[in-house]
Amino acid sequence: MLEEHVRFELARWQGEALAGEIRQEAEALFAWLAGVRLGDLLPAQESAETISRVLDEIESSDEAAEAFTAMVTDGLIALRGSLRERGETLGDLLETADLHRLVDLLSDLDDLRGRLIEGVTDNPAYHELVAHVLYHGVKAFMLSENPVARRVPGAQSLIRLGQRGLQSAAPRLESGVDRQLSRFVAAQVGDTLSDSKQFLDQTLTGASGHKLLDTVWRSVGPTTLSDLADVVDDDELSAVVEAVGPVVRGILRSGVVAQVAGPALQSILTTYADRDVAGLLADLDIDAERVADQVSEIAARALEHAAATGYLEERIRSRLAAFYLA
Repeated sequence: MLEEHVRFELARWQGEALAGEIRQEAEALFAWLAGVRLGDLLPAQESAETISRVLDEIESSDEAAEAFTAMVTDGLIALRGSLRERGETLGDLLETADLHRLVDLLSDLDDLRGRLIEGVTDNPAYHELVAHVLYHGVKAFMLSENPVARRVPGAQSLIRLGQRGLQSAAPRLESGVDRQLSRFVAAQVGDTLSDSKQFLDQTLTGASGHKLLDTVWRSVGPTTLSDLADVVDDDELSAVVEAVGPVVRGILRSGVVAQVAGPALQSILTTYADRDVAGLLADLDIDAERVADQVSEIAARALEHAAATGYLEERIRSRLAAFYLA
């Protein structure tokens, strides 16, 4: 009896019979899920606590982290290689009308736009950038366009030697210019930043925003996926992944992810607790037929290999033997 039962189960898990079994189980599962509330399967509080605990307990060894980093790197390098073979452009992938709708949205969301602009312009790094541009721009103008530089024979050539040459030839002039210019820049940065905020607010909205988008898109739209893939080479990509890895591990170890994910998951599960699971899946275009087709395609290859190596029969025999030998 045991041998006949093993042969029967082996036949069910292979070939066309497998696809039929999977479809039958998928249909039965979705019929059952149609009468099951999400809250019954995944109680909000208990599920959130479980996920938070799992995330909080994530701790990988250096060896595991190194292996995972290597896998991610290999995957990204393979993805880059695939993209390099593609000739599609960004214009092929993105509709201009959709991008213009984003401009309209940004124009309507005044508060959000204001916070984004302030987030950029109030950043100390942005202040330093503005001061740097002001300083060197005004200094270059003063040293190349002032009357002395224009009228004194050889002054233009001296200036072209750069800051070191000028400082060696006339150190007092250089230091005097620096002191006056530094005071000027310090006094003007505030007004410049205010003007910058107004400029960005006007440029990113309405007709100006659409015009800017069109200007940018004319140069960016023809960029191919292959061009994007060539922005970095394989060595640079590997270096980036290796550098980002410790950052991600640090964030996970901090416990913040678990503390944030738990309440968020609980809120979602509470919101949809009374919905039947099959209905929720249908909203996502997931039904029994699609699940059966996808699972059959994936499972068939895995089970074919399991059968060829004898593993499938071994596991079936192991589970049935317990019954027949009891």
